[in-house]
Amino acid sequence: ERPPFSLAHSGAAVLIGVTSAGSIGVDMEALREVKMTDERAAKLIAAGEALNPGQPLPAGPGPRRTLQAWVRFEAVAKVTGGGIGPNLASLRSAAAMPGPEGGAQGASHEIDVRDLAAPDGYVAAFAGSNTRGTTGFYAFPSTAETLAAVFPPGPAVGR
Repeated sequence: ERPPFSLAHSGAAVLIGVTSAGSIGVDMEALREVKMTDERAAKLIAAGEALNPGQPLPAGPGPRRTLQAWVRFEAVAKVTGGGIGPNLASLRSAAAMPGPEGGAQGASHEIDVRDLAAPDGYVAAFAGSNTRGTTGFYAFPSTAETLAAVFPPGPAVGR
């Protein structure tokens, strides 16, 4: 059986989440202008903050704060399986979030949500159900040299 995984990509970057238990969602976005009303952005930011009150969203002007809230929310949507559309539609207030009490998607377990270190120009987040305390985060090698150090050339498969 394949382990649960989640995949996100934006621009030239890829984020892969894999777990041996529970379910996982990851999302990543390149920093860019966000086209939404101020009211909707404020609701998204409030919802993003509610997902992990212990990890504040980035402060300051620009799109980073809104996009970090977005990736948190989308990572949760991947865990719950409902997708971002239904979850965004449920934003009647900052408290209308998926969660252990049922919420918008009927999640039956607590969802662990964390921001991830991302390459310059990107934001990223992780969400997991039944993964609290069991996760580690690793940067996958991104150059031919570092890949060869981890995965040395070997005999061809299938010969």
